[in-house]
Amino acid sequence: MTKVECLSCHQKFPLDPFFPFCPRCQNPVFLLPSTLSPKTSSSNSQDDSLLNQSQSSSIDNLSLGESNTPLLRLSQLEKLLGLSSLWAKNEGQSPTGTFKDRGSIFVVRFAPELGFQRIGTVSVGNMAASTAAYGQRAGLETYILVRGDVQEKKLDFIQTYNPHLIQVEGDYGELFEQSYELGRRHNIYFANSVDPFRLQGYQTIAKEILNQLAPKFPEVIVAPVSSGGHLLGIIKAFLDLNTLNTLSCFPVFIGVQSDRCAPLAEAYSRGEENLQRMYNLPPVPYAISNPNPPAGNLLLKLIYQYNGYLIAVNDQEIQEGQKLLAQKEGIYVLPSAAATLAGFIRCQQQDPSLAQKTTCLIFTGTGFRGQRLFPAEKNKLHHTSLDHLDGLLAKMIDKKKPEN
Repeated sequence: MTKVECLSCHQKFPLDPFFPFCPRCQNPVFLLPSTLSPKTSSSNSQDDSLLNQSQSSSIDNLSLGESNTPLLRLSQLEKLLGLSSLWAKNEGQSPTGTFKDRGSIFVVRFAPELGFQRIGTVSVGNMAASTAAYGQRAGLETYILVRGDVQEKKLDFIQTYNPHLIQVEGDYGELFEQSYELGRRHNIYFANSVDPFRLQGYQTIAKEILNQLAPKFPEVIVAPVSSGGHLLGIIKAFLDLNTLNTLSCFPVFIGVQSDRCAPLAEAYSRGEENLQRMYNLPPVPYAISNPNPPAGNLLLKLIYQYNGYLIAVNDQEIQEGQKLLAQKEGIYVLPSAAATLAGFIRCQQQDPSLAQKTTCLIFTGTGFRGQRLFPAEKNKLHHTSLDHLDGLLAKMIDKKKPEN
């Protein structure tokens, strides 16, 4: 029997795959360590279980290589922004281009153990593609429900993996809620954004950051926030390690939202314990656009408890972040991923002490899966013939020489 625990009220109970929330407080739930099968963990220890998950994922027959994404030092931005130690965990190197693959591998690994041959998800694009890819990998019938305003480019990418794809008009929050009842009726395991197996997959990033950054420690971790499940999973991993006295300190966590849809950042700015659901929003062109984050209230609680931040950034800041990363560090990320840099810059202005801390930004996806927000610099495109190429290069290099 798969058992779960509520991090908020500490109640333990069997998992209901058609309502993966605490029946008492409605918050997302986490798998108990004993739930993990031997092929997921080589030890009964909670610490060993967490530390081995990403390694076991890489040798699992269902894996597409979703673990051990690179940790990169952002040296140019350190100099430009006057920062002591800035790093990035580049999840854009995942098989389908986003961090969602970490959760999807756990979903397809465990769905058959729960008795399902059909899986599904509700998504605005990234989780849809990931679920479709891993569903095919595992030989599971896959149903994808996407929002009515999802771009044609994203739909085309999802269709690459040939799932049952349904575009649904209507409120996205209501679609999320109805999916569970639809799953119960049609025996489809809808593994949505805060599914406990997805949360388990997101915890693996903590071990990788610690190993890759050693002997340094990530004093600050910054991630974009939509449903809240990704950041929640990472915080949970560090909480588990902290209870085992394996951490030198506990990181400061910063969650970043777009100011077009920022229910958590707005609740945080008002000092409220519960978010207020947002209605009738115009389309938001970023993946961080959930008007009613299902992990929101628990994430708020943890951010307050451990002195973190939730912050909203505007379109111009996200655009500038994406441009800086591409043109200073050679890393092209999704706009939602670029929000991490924008959010850290904004947060560091409010708390200058952050500039001296070792900071890890989590880039949740590659820019090739989204859109470029900044225009290409057309003035740097030159035309010439082979006969005149040498002279053009000499002229261009001469322009860059400093004057005496």
